[in-house]
Amino acid sequence: MIKACTTTMLVLLILFLGGSPLFAGEKVSTRPVEPKIDTSSPDYVAPKTSVDQKCDKVEGADAMNLCRAISPLDTENKNRYQNKDHSYYYCTLIKNKDKQLYCYAVVQEQNNLCGLIIDAGLEGKCNAHFKK
Repeated sequence: MIKACTTTMLVLLILFLGGSPLFAGEKVSTRPVEPKIDTSSPDYVAPKTSVDQKCDKVEGADAMNLCRAISPLDTENKNRYQNKDHSYYYCTLIKNKDKQLYCYAVVQEQNNLCGLIIDAGLEGKCNAHFKK
């Protein structure tokens, strides 16, 4: 009686802890399944081009982050987080200090930051941005 009870308890414990030999090799994905979109349907509306898609073609991480910081958002999203302006954040990701100062000057609209840029070409570009 005690041996049968112990065996039953052991089997229940193994099943509870997920150690069942029946499902040992089975893996379950928790990712949602992407719905199939019929682009040939007359009701299909193509998604608008976002800033990320424009800037993905730019070479280099600094140039890409500068593009994302300076390019305005052209789409209105349902999520308020996505509508937030992340320009300052992208400026913080730039490693080159001159490009970072240029980014801050343009995003914050402070032309006095242009004088802190060491690269003459980038400083001229920064000053030209505010003379428009």
